[in-house]
Amino acid sequence: MHCHKAFELKATTLLKIFNQLDVWRKPDEFDDFILACEADYRGRLGFEKRDYPQAQYLRNVAEAAKAVNAKVFIEQGLTGTSIKEAIAKARLEAIQKVKQQHKLDNNSDQ
Repeated sequence: MHCHKAFELKATTLLKIFNQLDVWRKPDEFDDFILACEADYRGRLGFEKRDYPQAQYLRNVAEAAKAVNAKVFIEQGLTGTSIKEAIAKARLEAIQKVKQQHKLDNNSDQ
């Protein structure tokens, strides 16, 4: 159900989902997850031809989070768990930016 409610999810929840799906190393499994969610949505009577914007939104959010990598933090002199923490924080910030932009884009359409 998280996928169907993607627009309502907190950035921390989205990051948790991405970590659980390991989008960082298994992008194909993330694609399968999105496909299954879309099939579930469109498999409901009357929803067969409806748009499913959550799919693209989640792809956009995931891509923003995946753009964060350890190299920057290593160059800053971070080591060990400090790198992991910095990556998580940067990914969360990237997710929040996409969420904010999505909100702005959708408010301007109304």
